Amino acid sequence: MKSGGFGLLLVGAWFAVSHQLIASELLFLLPLALIVGVMLDYILRLMAEERAYGIAMLSIVFYIALIFSIAVPFSEQRSAKDLWEMLTAENVQEVGLYGTYPTSAVFYSSSKIVMLMHEREVAGYVPKDFSWTGKNVMPYAILERNPYRIVVVTPKSYDRFIAQQNKKWQVIDADGSWIMLRMKKG
Repeated sequence: MKSGGFGLLLVGAWFAVSHQLIASELLFLLPLALIVGVMLDYILRLMAEERAYGIAMLSIVFYIALIFSIAVPFSEQRSAKDLWEMLTAENVQEVGLYGTYPTSAVFYSSSKIVMLMHEREVAGYVPKDFSWTGKNVMPYAILERNPYRIVVVTPKSYDRFIAQQNKKWQVIDADGSWIMLRMKKG
C-alpha cells in the first residue's frame, strides 16, 4: 500500500519531466531514494517489530530526495534568475518586457523592468478603488508606442511581438525562458 503512493509520485515526476514542465538532472534521486528507503524499512523491521519506524524512514528519505530533485529545480525554473543574469550581462538599466511578467525579476535585478501591453489592455490594468487591480504596481508602457531599444519576450510571445512591430529586431541573447531583442539601428 505504501509503495503505491511513492510509485504514483514517481510517475508524476516522470510526467513532469517528459512534458518539459521541469528539467532535472537530479531526478535519478527519486528511484534511488525509494530503493534505499525500502532497504531501510526492511532492516528496521528485522531489528524492531514496529512497522512505523520503517515507514517513517522510507518517507523521510523519499521526501528529501523529492525536495532536491523536483522542488528546488522547479523553483529555480519559475523564478526569473536567468532573466537577471541576461540583463546583468548586457548591462541593461531599463527594459521593456512583453509576455509573462515575473515579479521576481524586479527583486533579482537592478534594472527597471516595464511591462509592455496593448493599448486596449491598459483600461483593465489601471488600478481601481476597492479592487484587486489596486495592487497593480508594476510599471507599464503601451506596446504600440514602445519606447525601448531593448525588449525581453517569452518564447511563446516572440512571434506575436515580431508580427506586431514594424521595426527590425535582432536577438542579442536567449535561453529557454527569455529572448532579449535589440532594435536595429536605421
